[in-house]
Amino acid sequence: MLLWCQTGHFQKICADSKRQSTVWADTLVMVPVLGIVMGAVEFAVRHWHIPAAVGRKILHVLMCLAIVSSTIFVDYRVYIWCGAIFTVVMAASRHWHMASLASRRADSIGEVCFPFGVGVAALVSDRQAAFMLAVALLGAADTLAFVVGSRFGHPIRTGKSFAGSAAFIVTALVILLPTVPAPIAFATAVMATIGEAVGVRGWDNVVIPVVTALCLRYAGF
Repeated sequence: MLLWCQTGHFQKICADSKRQSTVWADTLVMVPVLGIVMGAVEFAVRHWHIPAAVGRKILHVLMCLAIVSSTIFVDYRVYIWCGAIFTVVMAASRHWHMASLASRRADSIGEVCFPFGVGVAALVSDRQAAFMLAVALLGAADTLAFVVGSRFGHPIRTGKSFAGSAAFIVTALVILLPTVPAPIAFATAVMATIGEAVGVRGWDNVVIPVVTALCLRYAGF
């Protein structure tokens, strides 16, 4: 019996069990942390009279920043469970009045797609760095595409613009090139840009991180 307990198989079981316990513990920490971020933005929009469209993008960026920065300290697989929990919460929240999310609720389910996309990206990623890059693109490249496209672009049938797509791919390359080999970075940036362009009604919040994570995984990064 003692010999069996010392085998690699038993040690792997123990390591997997310990890792799963850590993931659950970190999930219990990160759910309220992300809830605080959402609550803080909602408070700011309500009490400081921030325009709802601006508040929505502030929430988008801060949530991505919180996820990426926390992944330095916690296992990225925490966000499989956080994503599932917040997908349910945000779907239910469509029946509540949230000032920070009110601007596009009639034509977008982006607040539901966001946690779902993050959760799926965590599920398909096989490296911490790949997950962090996927969420970084969602936070930075997607936001700059929206800002540039709204200011300088002429929307096409999908509601997106060439100016927004140009801003997206440039930002994606700035994020990817310092850490990813150039051919992989360019291919990933192109695929994510296409995903952003075709992702309507908030579905770009799913397509961008998932496509990025899959490209990095199957490119061997």
